Amino acid sequence: MAYGLQVNEDEAEKIKLKYGCITPQFILDDETVPVLQIGKGAPRQLPRKTLCVIIEPRMEELFEMALKEIEKSGTKGKLPGGIILSGGGSLMPGTLECAMRVLGMRARQGKPEHVSGLVDFVNSPIYATAVGLVQYGIKQKTQEPPSRHSRGLLDSISKFFSGILSRLGFG
Repeated sequence: MAYGLQVNEDEAEKIKLKYGCITPQFILDDETVPVLQIGKGAPRQLPRKTLCVIIEPRMEELFEMALKEIEKSGTKGKLPGGIILSGGGSLMPGTLECAMRVLGMRARQGKPEHVSGLVDFVNSPIYATAVGLVQYGIKQKTQEPPSRHSRGLLDSISKFFSGILSRLGFG
């Protein structure tokens, strides 16, 4: 997006998060997006559908790569529940539809489960992978004596999340 819109990477990320969409059917014809291009003073208004022209092919490529991995693993056709998408990209309108079209299977957003404490903070697909990894690490820690490596990994993960929560005013 940065290259296509002639913006810096931070601006491209902001635009993607706020206005990103994968399929134009979710956008009204007159919707526009303010874009502050590199070296220009005032932002210009860009049709929001233009973002789809940039984002949709990239998402299709990602799902095509995922499909190749599913095929290599021998699980294609053996996933009755379909695929679960996590991360911020799964929140963009049209992501699930694109995944189902390219992968040829059901798709849904994954959200963290069995979380207590800061549920409102982490109850999003954005945090599903991180929370899942922490839960997995805790489960492994309680099932067997932790090795020096796993203890260090869990400590690093714990410090990472503590730092984030502190910066957000939760710690």
